[in-house]
Amino acid sequence: MSKLILLSYLFSMCSFAKVRDKLVFSLMVIDGVQRSAYQSLEGRFEKEHPNIDIFFEGYEQENYKKKIDDFLGKKTRTDIMFWFSGYKLTHYVNQGLVENIAHTWESENLDKEFDQSLKNSVSVAGEPYGIPIHLYQWGIYYKKSVFKKHGLKAPTNWNEFEKVCEKLKSVGISPITVSSKDGWPLLGWFDYLNLRMNGLKFHMDLMIGNVSYLDQKVHLVFEKLVYMIKKKYFIKQHENLNWRKALPFLYRERAGMLLMGNFWSHLIPKTLENEIDFVRFPIINSNVEYFEEMPLDILMIPKNSRNKNNAKKFLAFMSRPDIQEELNAKVKMLPPNKRSRIIQSKGNDSLNSIHFLKKGKEMLSSSKGFSQFFDRDAKPEIAELMIESLRTLFKAPDTPIKGLLDKLEKKRLKIY
Repeated sequence: MSKLILLSYLFSMCSFAKVRDKLVFSLMVIDGVQRSAYQSLEGRFEKEHPNIDIFFEGYEQENYKKKIDDFLGKKTRTDIMFWFSGYKLTHYVNQGLVENIAHTWESENLDKEFDQSLKNSVSVAGEPYGIPIHLYQWGIYYKKSVFKKHGLKAPTNWNEFEKVCEKLKSVGISPITVSSKDGWPLLGWFDYLNLRMNGLKFHMDLMIGNVSYLDQKVHLVFEKLVYMIKKKYFIKQHENLNWRKALPFLYRERAGMLLMGNFWSHLIPKTLENEIDFVRFPIINSNVEYFEEMPLDILMIPKNSRNKNNAKKFLAFMSRPDIQEELNAKVKMLPPNKRSRIIQSKGNDSLNSIHFLKKGKEMLSSSKGFSQFFDRDAKPEIAELMIESLRTLFKAPDTPIKGLLDKLEKKRLKIY
């Protein structure tokens, strides 16, 4: 009997030893490449932490954004979340829905891994609430063979940009491909026109509600956009296309340029990877320095996580230079960790992704400051109304600008 008891005890101890903690990571999935890039780190993390099983739950981009309140509320329990810095982080921190990770930041000495500007981007009231995981540049992408065929050079100022647009029109090519169905690509055009015409301080003051939408400077930005629409610089089909379906217009030489963040570059067909290049958005006002859009993606822990200690171990793991190096090489983004290198992803024969990243890093290094993106810097209510306003202009450019700005101003006064 004693032997049986001993065996039962040993068996129960072995069973107990095999129990592992479950860690749930909710990921906003852009495509299979990104999903695989994250999942490839699963084995490495679990090898270093054999008592933890990590489970990736992937959600399509737009569905993820709709579920964010559930993830952070009581309906769904998750331990780690992919999200954005800027107001999109601050909004949930102020509601008490995101875990403060100041202790992790200090214990892992993350000040040595990330520049102060990036720490500021994930902090609210001086306290960090997330780990920077990806950053990327925005720019104007174009097909080199099209420019070469028609004797064009990448534009550096607005006069050159308009000449490129007119030349493309003259040979039957729409100058710019864009999607107004999704809406957010239109915000990129507003952001860059405002940054180049009025500078970063004015732009950010507008984002945080400190400037009136009735300011003449905003009116002039709308006028510039209306001018472009009336000149037929954008493809006609924009209303019916999401952002992905707008891309083939560039591939097939039906459009000459695309304003987009570099996150899209891994979608370029392999046969065209060496055909695509990009240039920073051209100067409009020579008195305004180069300011760029530089969105920052982050990882954060919901306040309702049941496994915060292990979640913090995962954030520490994901903050390491070697991990950020490997992950960002696969998704073709820039690693925020300042000790990470830009490396070629294993199994990827194209060097153009490295070209985009190195050129992007160079461009950002020479910039005088950054915004993130309208819907990351501003409150969602004003971002949604701005999208609606821009869609209206793209559909009906004769719509009175003042009426649209009046609505935006009323919204600003209500929510700020």
